[in-house]
Amino acid sequence: MKNLQFLRSPGFWVGLVVVVLLFAIPYWVTTTYYIFILITIFMGTAIAASWNLCAGYTGIVPFGNIAFFGIGAYTVGILWLKLGVPPLVGVILGGFMAIVFALAVGYPCLRLRGAYFAIATLGLMEATNVVAGNWRQLTGGALGLSLPVRDPSITPHYYGLLILALAAILTTLWISRSKFGLGLLAIREDQDAAEMSGVNTTWYKIAIFAINGFFTGVAGGFWAYYLPYIDHTMLFSHDENILLIVMAMFGGMGTVLGPAVGATAIVVINQALTVYLPPLVPAALSRWASYLPVIMYGLLLILMVLFMRGGLLGLFTSLARKVSGSRREERHAAASG
Repeated sequence: MKNLQFLRSPGFWVGLVVVVLLFAIPYWVTTTYYIFILITIFMGTAIAASWNLCAGYTGIVPFGNIAFFGIGAYTVGILWLKLGVPPLVGVILGGFMAIVFALAVGYPCLRLRGAYFAIATLGLMEATNVVAGNWRQLTGGALGLSLPVRDPSITPHYYGLLILALAAILTTLWISRSKFGLGLLAIREDQDAAEMSGVNTTWYKIAIFAINGFFTGVAGGFWAYYLPYIDHTMLFSHDENILLIVMAMFGGMGTVLGPAVGATAIVVINQALTVYLPPLVPAALSRWASYLPVIMYGLLLILMVLFMRGGLLGLFTSLARKVSGSRREERHAAASG
């Protein structure tokens, strides 16, 4: 019966209702724009959750995570165009190609620590970007790849990325409650002490780096399947790379639901700044409107570092504790009075 104790948790039933509603939304909402926003949230959740496994749970901060995204996307495009592999099969193969890349670069790079590892992964992202932009026979080079005409329905992409986001969240939940997760937390707190305690830190870091690569690569594969055209500038974008990191940090690093909360908040804010705000900006300032999202991301990072290191979930948790604490004090004062 201990394995069924989660059925008594209100959080389980709330989550189940939310999941059921998300699966039912395409039957109620027919506007492509709103479905696209949800697709973007699901993709951001999956990538931010996988990045969070490295940075939030293990303490290794990959700044070039978007490289896995590009590898997954190019895998789908190349296999679809050159070998006729169905794109949904290519999506899974894109995830495994990202794992291969993670294993190949992970062993040497994960020997580095702190800022050195972050800079190394950023260099790897630039290297993959340069290779993709110049390998014309395989990736189309600067011209990119024009993909075959697909089914105009975006429902398969919606459900595919929804399932991917749920898989990333459930994987995070399982890892956070497993012996493997305890090893990762030990590495995050003190890698040298973890090694002295018998944790195989090299294997743990390579394994979590590969898991991160798989989810990010699959997300890139779905994105390539959704788009009619891909090239290296859109797949290895610095702006998108920073955005996905901000999602995880803004929601709450080292938490299960933080990436989902952060992805939802950032996508909604981004849509407000890029779609709804520019028409309200005076003509004299209109040329600055396109920079608003970048400015917003920078300000959010500064605010998080200074005041919200636990992200939105950390802020909500602290507020809930203060409210519950004040209520207990009121009840205690009423009882003693």
